[in-house]
Amino acid sequence: MSRYLELCTLGDLLVRGSEHHPDRDALVLPGVRLSYRELEERATGVARSLAAMGVDRGDQVGLLMPNGPEFIASLFGILFTGAVAVPVNARFTARELGHVVRDAGLKVLLAGDAPGEPRTRADVIAEALGPDLASTGLATVVALGPSLRPDQGSGVMLSQEAFDQLAELMSAEVIEARRRGVALRDPAIMFYTSGTTAMPKGCVLSHEAQVRTGVATRIRLGYADGERVFAPCPMFHTASTQPMVATLHAFGTFVSMATSSCSRGTALTEDKVIAHCSGGAREPPTLPKGGYRWRARRWRAGRPCRHRSRTGRPGCRTHP
Repeated sequence: MSRYLELCTLGDLLVRGSEHHPDRDALVLPGVRLSYRELEERATGVARSLAAMGVDRGDQVGLLMPNGPEFIASLFGILFTGAVAVPVNARFTARELGHVVRDAGLKVLLAGDAPGEPRTRADVIAEALGPDLASTGLATVVALGPSLRPDQGSGVMLSQEAFDQLAELMSAEVIEARRRGVALRDPAIMFYTSGTTAMPKGCVLSHEAQVRTGVATRIRLGYADGERVFAPCPMFHTASTQPMVATLHAFGTFVSMATSSCSRGTALTEDKVIAHCSGGAREPPTLPKGGYRWRARRWRAGRPCRHRSRTGRPGCRTHP
């Protein structure tokens, strides 16, 4: 590890990987593999569409989507334009969602459904925003992914097909210029608290803060170049973005899945070499001898975890 820190904006972090290792896997989910080049191309497409919709530097764009390649591509697409990404907790009620839309001053909301949910996000969005979309300050809701259709619910949505077509109105060169114009201390992401004791509150983090935290995570956990990191946490949470930034800084591969499941994680890692697992602040970051399958067996059998907590005592709070 170098004695100095290499910092850049979050958008440049992805482009940096695309320049050095274009064909290396950047993102892996069940049934999906995206190289650094492919992820950058998808993000650029999202950025072109957003720019064509009038999204400008400093605007807030919401992400109400399940874990998936669309979430990551949309996140970087927002950042490429110089806008601020606002990941929204997928478990928020309509009341909490309406609060976030108004409090953050969202200009666009990118939304997608997760299969098997009891209520579609379209219905939640319609209840949260009410019949008058303009009164919220929100210009457009975009339905992304195969599960959410624009005709669901009573809200007005732009289809993914229409959204993708907007990219033709904005050149990639314009997006390149915008990305280059983003400063390290520009706001990058606004995370909202869970709202346990009050309505959710927004926390704005700069590009520098996010990348510095990611680099510190990489150093602390010892990610080598090309590391594969498994982080099945919700992508709207910093427990996912932090290891993702650390992984991309190491030119590594970020491995995740739609829902957190020990058995599904075991199957996902069957044909991959996963050196690190990140699942939260107290999650043991390094897989023990035998890998994920060994640890999964111990959890299913109800035996205590051998990992040491931060205090140095045997065991950990996450896996008692």
